[in-house]
Amino acid sequence: MSTFIGTAFNPRLVQLFAIVFLAMLTLAVMLDIALDRSGQEPLAPRVSRWAGQFPWFATGLALFVGMMVAHFFLSPL
Repeated sequence: MSTFIGTAFNPRLVQLFAIVFLAMLTLAVMLDIALDRSGQEPLAPRVSRWAGQFPWFATGLALFVGMMVAHFFLSPL
């Protein structure tokens, strides 16, 4: 099919990554809805508080995610 370092990519692997990403996003939305309905604090304030407590880690995580997104969109196929 293709090599990992080669010029082609594996469509099944891309599909697997898309499914995993959408599953994680769906779980986060479902958790946010469940927290909201039970009267507890939603995810956004929790994440904001965590980022305020650990600003260097949050900055590094944001930079890492940004680099991965840029790599995805800017890499030639």
